[in-house]
Amino acid sequence: MYRGTIYQMSMRTMTPQGTINAAAELLPYVADLGFEYVYIMPVWEMDGDLDRRTWCETMKSVNSPKNPYKIIDFYNVDPEHGTNEDLKSFVNTAHDCGLKVMFDLVYLHCGRNSRYAKENPDFLERDENGNVPYGETWPFARINFDNKAAREHLYNNMTMFVEEYKVDGFRCDCGDFLPVDFWDEAISRVKKIKPDIFMLNEGYNRETVNHGFEMIYTDNTDILYHNNLKLAKSEITVPEWKERFLDVFVKEGKFIRAVETHDIASVAKFNRLESELKNGRMECYIVLNYLLNGVPFVWNGNEFCDDSFNLVPGNNVYGFNSLKWSNAQTSKGKKRSNLIKTLNKLRKDFPNLQTAEVEILESDENTILVKRNVGNAVISAGFNFGENEWTASFDGDVILSSDAEIKENNISVKANGYFVCKNA
Repeated sequence: MYRGTIYQMSMRTMTPQGTINAAAELLPYVADLGFEYVYIMPVWEMDGDLDRRTWCETMKSVNSPKNPYKIIDFYNVDPEHGTNEDLKSFVNTAHDCGLKVMFDLVYLHCGRNSRYAKENPDFLERDENGNVPYGETWPFARINFDNKAAREHLYNNMTMFVEEYKVDGFRCDCGDFLPVDFWDEAISRVKKIKPDIFMLNEGYNRETVNHGFEMIYTDNTDILYHNNLKLAKSEITVPEWKERFLDVFVKEGKFIRAVETHDIASVAKFNRLESELKNGRMECYIVLNYLLNGVPFVWNGNEFCDDSFNLVPGNNVYGFNSLKWSNAQTSKGKKRSNLIKTLNKLRKDFPNLQTAEVEILESDENTILVKRNVGNAVISAGFNFGENEWTASFDGDVILSSDAEIKENNISVKANGYFVCKNA
């Protein structure tokens, strides 16, 4: 099924206010960029535990007790962001703008001070002494999936979001770590209500696409999620990229191609991709993501070259991290926005770009030439990730390019340049 393009939005990052209502004011802007899905990070009530033993490292780095992935109530919006009615209104506004909405489900763990610890203690995993253990990477409480009532609570949570909030899809945090039979039942229930629900697993287990999920994030050999990014960072060569790309699963396009995500931005801290990939390399990387198969995925601010500090636990009190909206008014920011609009339109005009075979026509250590037969047209694209000028063959009309010049029957592409051709 065609899924278009995804815009990831964090309420804490999107606006200085950090509220659902403030973000809703920007939905027409997101729609105008040409995105089809807006995926919002968790907005549910967070644990404000001041015990630093319960904080992950990113929380400690901004001295913030509240993390959107450390939830104490899966059913209710955190007052920091607004109310349940605000969220319902947000979804309605998005639909009026022609956008679909995805919620973030965080069912692997919850805050140690969650309502479940008090009202339903058996909902949480416990050690032999009856205590809730501290996790290693995430020192949060784990949901006990051996408890049928806990499962039912989560099933009802998902169906409520579909029935009452009219959500169009779910991104499922750490989906691989939950029992497969939980997803079998959960996804079966929501599909009875909304057959075209979009289910995206943040994980690497390819088998989950046989258990109700339509797409995944990555896989354990790093083929899908970071392959293009590693190429852009010169961490791998084009032959290494090509070897990974020829993987059968990759050809099926059942994954996202993220420019950046909240995780990538958080890990980078002050050294965001915009600072690292310079002189047109970021644009070359973005266009490569869009011209290959899979579903393009953009983190809020990528569309205008945002390079601000975006740490997940930060908000307008701790480690303030709102987008640098002034970038949107610069010539560089405007150029990027126009590029994103053009690429989103290309995806809409040629929806088969999501799944059509990618034929690699030519490549060397630093350059790639690909062809996509999308049914009503043939799309070709070339990318130069090297330092030297590259001369490539092309067929059709050049519809998008940067640092590329047509010379007779060839096209000359400078370092970090690219071109896209259409032959109807």
